Amino acid sequence: MLGVHKSTNKKVALKFVDPSAFGDASNIASVYTEAESASKIHHKNIIKIQSTFWMRKYMCFIMEYCEGGELLGLIKKRGRLKEHETLEIFKQLVCGMDACHKENLIHRDLKLENILLLHHNKLEIRVSFVYGVR
Repeated sequence: MLGVHKSTNKKVALKFVDPSAFGDASNIASVYTEAESASKIHHKNIIKIQSTFWMRKYMCFIMEYCEGGELLGLIKKRGRLKEHETLEIFKQLVCGMDACHKENLIHRDLKLENILLLHHNKLEIRVSFVYGVR
């Protein structure tokens, strides 16, 4: 969902997650832990999680808004991307994943829908659910 931050008047993305969909209480606790871990990653190619809170039975994530939409949408709209565009996108994707791995976190759901665009092929990766490497 799209929202507006009251104090800054900037657009933000809101994501509501029903933790009961993850099963028992230990899984719910791990979702919260993973969200906290993801919010500690500060990298230009990782979507910033500004805060998390509970709203009724849902966990809510307030995240940076990416006005360009999903990479999937761009590919559907334009078709095959040019080689130089693809290389730039791939470079940013690798840099973002490297930042996660340096924090001992892995992305469990890397797909076109979780690669979001800001502008001019600058991308950010949605990392709401990352798992610590044990």
